[in-house]
Amino acid sequence: MQSKKQAVYLDSQEGRLRRFVMNASVLQKHLAEKLALSPSTVSRALRNHAAISTETREQVLTAARELGYTFCGPTRSRAGRRVRPQARIRHVAALFTACEPQQLQGPVSTALLGGLSVASREQYATVHLCTIRPDEVSRMTDPACWPPILREGLVEGLILHAEWPTGVLTALLRRFAAVSIIHRLDAPIDCIDHDDQAGARRLVAHLVSRGHRRIGFIGATCHPEQSRQRQIGYFAGLLDAGLPLDERLVFRSDSDLSRSDAQSEKIVAAVRGGVTAFVCMHDDLGYRFGALLLHAGLRVPRDVSLVGFDDLPASVPDVPKLTTCVAPFQRIGAAALDRLMARLDAPKMDPVRIVFPCEMREGDSVARA
Repeated sequence: MQSKKQAVYLDSQEGRLRRFVMNASVLQKHLAEKLALSPSTVSRALRNHAAISTETREQVLTAARELGYTFCGPTRSRAGRRVRPQARIRHVAALFTACEPQQLQGPVSTALLGGLSVASREQYATVHLCTIRPDEVSRMTDPACWPPILREGLVEGLILHAEWPTGVLTALLRRFAAVSIIHRLDAPIDCIDHDDQAGARRLVAHLVSRGHRRIGFIGATCHPEQSRQRQIGYFAGLLDAGLPLDERLVFRSDSDLSRSDAQSEKIVAAVRGGVTAFVCMHDDLGYRFGALLLHAGLRVPRDVSLVGFDDLPASVPDVPKLTTCVAPFQRIGAAALDRLMARLDAPKMDPVRIVFPCEMREGDSVARA
């Protein structure tokens, strides 16, 4: 009598794990017969193919669980010839920090998650999205504070999108393989990044080509490492143009430049003092700066030119679309999952950093000096 094995799956409706019996004698053709579907449809549903509807895929997975279909088949046929094994669906988690899940609906997060989704269909992977509130991150040194899906034992690897504290990162890496998206972390971990330095350098060159010679930089306190990389590129761009480096033209903000605080007043004073352009850490910061300038009676680009990052839509009336540098975020998301799958297959590989170039897109926020 054939032995039976226990396996688990995630019940998407109840949000918890259930157990079922795996039966190696159940084949895809049996699932097709039970559901009155073609074998090719069943195969694609099990591989999470984009052409298969969610309803059909759920029907196939439900039947697979009921019949005990085994996702891992033998590597050799009965005749001894080597055959391609059936794919085992792997479960990974993408950890994003956000106060509310709705914050992940912006263009950058949407593109990253879209890339993960595309790659998951090719990699036989299910990606579980977990949002972690910023005030809860420090408590994740304790596994008891992890999201339930991480504690259940189903997830094998993590995709991290945030600047995680070293203690939390150490606790996660004891249990999971991991890949970082965009943020360089203080640990031996794979990182899928974009070239912030080259992007900022190109933005400065663009401003210089329009006659600007006094160019400032506004960084963000909430993303210190990313802000530092873009500031390095800003300095490099000034050196390329033979312009002096002036630390007095470097400002850091908490992204709320719309209010009248001391930092905001200093930046407006710099514009009145002859600074004709600014490189902003990201577009949202640039639009907030534009709103601050409007309140002070100044306009973009008539009085000052602005450039930024991430190609975000204009969010402030009377502030034009910014000239910006944008990374191929969908490709970055897909590459992150590809790398994590490779890491799970070969955990002793040396960590790598894969860097994608940024593309500059011209808006209406730069005028000639």
